Amino acid sequence: MLVTIIALLLSTHFYPIHKDDFGCFPCRCQEKDDGAKHLANCHLVGVLHLKDVSLNKQRITSIAEDAFTSSRGLQRLSLSGNRLSVLPQNVFALLESLQLLDLGRLSLKHVESDTFSGLSNLKILSLSQNRLKVLPEDLLLPMPALEKFLLGGKSNEYGHRIIDGNQLSALPQELLQHSPLLQVLDLSENKLTSLPNHIFDKNPLLRTLDLASNLLTDLPGKIFSGLSKLQKLDLSRNTLSELPAEVFAELSKLQELDWVPTH
Repeated sequence: MLVTIIALLLSTHFYPIHKDDFGCFPCRCQEKDDGAKHLANCHLVGVLHLKDVSLNKQRITSIAEDAFTSSRGLQRLSLSGNRLSVLPQNVFALLESLQLLDLGRLSLKHVESDTFSGLSNLKILSLSQNRLKVLPEDLLLPMPALEKFLLGGKSNEYGHRIIDGNQLSALPQELLQHSPLLQVLDLSENKLTSLPNHIFDKNPLLRTLDLASNLLTDLPGKIFSGLSKLQKLDLSRNTLSELPAEVFAELSKLQELDWVPTH
C-alpha cells in the first residue's frame, strides 16, 4: 500500500510536484498567476479511501465541476475560509456518503436549487459567514436527512458583532418543508424582518432555533406551533417589543429563552 501511495504522489496525473501543491493534499490544486488556487481534483481521496478532507484557508477561488468524482466514500468535507463566490452546479452530486459539509466563510453570494444535489445522507450543512441574500425554496430538497443547518454568526453580550452571518432579509415559505429531521437551525446575524407563517410546520424535531441579531419586529402567534421538542430559543437583539402569549402555547420542552423586550 505504501509503495502505491508513493507512486501516486510521484505521478503528475494525481499530484503535481511543486512545493506549494501539498497544501491541498489529498486533492490537487493548480495555482493561478495571482496566487489563488483552482481545485482540480481529489483522485487520491478515493484511492486512499479517505473519509475526512479539510481544505480550509487554501486560497481556493474555483472548483472543477468534476473535482469530487473519485470521492464517493467521503463523509466529511470542509472548504471554509476560501474565496468561492459561486459553486459549480452539481459539484457534490456524487458524494452520497457525505454527512458533514462546511462551506462557511467563503464569501458565497449565490446557491442554486441543484447546488446540493445528491447529498441524500447529509446531516450537517454550514453556510455561515457568507454573503447570501436569497435562498431557493427547494434548496434543501436533496437533503432529507439534514439535522443541522447553519446560516448565522455571533455577537457578544453587548450586541457587537464578532462573526458575520449572511444578508438574508426574507426566507421562502417552503424552505424547511423537506427537512423533517432538522434539530438545529441558526439564522442569527442576518437581516430578517419577518418569518413566513407555518415555516416550521414540518420540523417537529427542532431543538435549537437561533434568530438573534435580526430585524424582527413581530412574530405570528402560531409561528412555533408544533415545535414541542424545542429546548432553546434565541430572539435577542431584534426589535420585538412584545411576544403574543400563544407563541409559547406548544413549547412544552422549552428550557432556555433569550429575549429582552425593546422599548
